[in-house]
Amino acid sequence: MEMSRNNSLDIDHISPKVRELIEQYAVANNCTPTEMLERIILDWDAHQSGSERPSTEEDE
Repeated sequence: MEMSRNNSLDIDHISPKVRELIEQYAVANNCTPTEMLERIILDWDAHQSGSERPSTEEDE
């Protein structure tokens, strides 16, 4: 994925317990730990963007 090359995600700076979980998820999803971390970050960002959007007249 592009993010790994552009933003240099480094799984080595993550706590050992969390790194272990990411590695287990990576194996289960047939990808590298860096790709799994990237997916987690992208999903988290998507959820944050959706929850922080300003209200509109349609929301009221």
